[in-house]
Amino acid sequence: MYDLNNVAHDFPWTAVPNQGSPVEPWRNPGSNWFDELPEGWGDVIHAYLLQLDMLVRRNRWYIYVAQVKEKFGTLRFYVDILDAEGLPCYADSAEDVKRFYELVHEMESETGRVCCHCGTREDVRCYGGWIHYACPSCEERVRDEIA
Repeated sequence: MYDLNNVAHDFPWTAVPNQGSPVEPWRNPGSNWFDELPEGWGDVIHAYLLQLDMLVRRNRWYIYVAQVKEKFGTLRFYVDILDAEGLPCYADSAEDVKRFYELVHEMESETGRVCCHCGTREDVRCYGGWIHYACPSCEERVRDEIA
């Protein structure tokens, strides 16, 4: 399983921007947005970041990641694409921009199809309380640890 602590190292454009984050000002510039996400998402996130990285490199984009978090059991990846002049690239402006945002949406959706603990895709269900997606064996193990 891919270790989410390696994301900022493997994909430098995903690190917290040098000017910090107006959304989460306590985050250190250059730190890893992904280190607080469920381990089970590691392979899904890594597979999609590889595809996104190819688009970023091919187009020489500057990527501004505003926030990465879990919300309602799935990934939220808030990101803007800037061109070489620092101007925003909008989803209707070019095929690669559209594809980038499609991949982000697919990545977010895919995290709802894997167990947030172990990453399996078998028998994944949505559990309430703090909404999350897990397989029954991981859910039982976590509930036993809490009890």
